[in-house]
Amino acid sequence: MALAIAAIALLGISSLLGSLILGMVPAQVMRIGDGSWSLGDLKVFFILGVLGVGLFFPMFLVGLAIPFPPLIFGASFAWWLFTVGAAELTVARFLLPKVSSVRLRLSSVIAGSFSLREAAAASVVFLILYAAARLVEVVLATDLRVVTPLLSSPWVVNRVLLVPVFLPFFLFYFLADGLYLYEFRRRLNEELGMTSKLVGAARAVLLNIGPYLVVLGAQYAPMFALGVRPLAGMAGFLLEFLWGIVPLFIVSSVFSWWFHRRTSMIGAGAVLNALVFAWSAASIFPFRG
Repeated sequence: MALAIAAIALLGISSLLGSLILGMVPAQVMRIGDGSWSLGDLKVFFILGVLGVGLFFPMFLVGLAIPFPPLIFGASFAWWLFTVGAAELTVARFLLPKVSSVRLRLSSVIAGSFSLREAAAASVVFLILYAAARLVEVVLATDLRVVTPLLSSPWVVNRVLLVPVFLPFFLFYFLADGLYLYEFRRRLNEELGMTSKLVGAARAVLLNIGPYLVVLGAQYAPMFALGVRPLAGMAGFLLEFLWGIVPLFIVSSVFSWWFHRRTSMIGAGAVLNALVFAWSAASIFPFRG
């Protein structure tokens, strides 16, 4: 419940701040490119799912062996998403041209996804959220990490310094993720109506979290129905992290969808998501002993 409240608060505050800072009206159709090189939702779901789930266990174990970033499980989280992003870009560069009509230069697309204004707006939104969280902690004399990592404030100096350490890992991932969700994907025209907006946001969310919900269902459905856990031991333990990762992906998906709808670029959403994930990672994971 606390995580849900925090997620709703983040989404609402961020949307309001983004609207005030950007001061833009969404276009009638927010779509880059044409259908000649687009992917269907099922293909995007398959690619994101295979890479995200397939790399989850090995990269979490690799992260436990690599002492950078210097947080237990924080390194696993960072290296997992970084590797998924690298794999997504590799697939886009070498495989998609052979099995689909996607033809484009990744460097040009990524470079064209940023403008200083949108990146600055996303950074300002994050800084305001950080300041608000810190103010709540001071006024209420509480540590928001007890409530939820989404609203925690890593105000201790050694944790604040870890935010820029985590930032490149997550920024790389969210740029690659944004390419699949908004640059490569075939999407229906999104009109200005509320229903269309909700459908567009829901599709983005489901594409990101759907594969992990399938994995959680495959693990816990037999457990509740038959008393059998398909994955036990270390694998089963690592799988528990998905319960915390899925809410973060819900928030990041809505952020990226909303900023893309406002700007037609993936850069602003990627910057804000990377900052929020770096903030959360720096806040909650323990230092190595």
